[in-house]
Amino acid sequence: MPFKEINIENEIEERCSESEEFRIAWESQKAWHRLVDEVVRIRKQKSMTQENLADIIECSPRVIQEIENKEYIPSLVLFCRIVEALGYQLKIVRTDK
Repeated sequence: MPFKEINIENEIEERCSESEEFRIAWESQKAWHRLVDEVVRIRKQKSMTQENLADIIECSPRVIQEIENKEYIPSLVLFCRIVEALGYQLKIVRTDK
């Protein structure tokens, strides 16, 4: 049986329109997903493997893999260690909402 190509943005939009519960859950996780995607982009831009990053912050490569796959949400302390190992820092910025 051939694989079916799925457009994830369309799939999410459809599910959000079908379920208010899903929409609320998705909205609450969107910022986290963007943040993790940015960390992955930076790691790859630096040609750093998950194993390299894990060695620097002294954790298991499996932890990095699970964070990047969005299967595990780390503590803020661990996430800051990851960001700092990539040469960045987290910053709180006021929004006008």
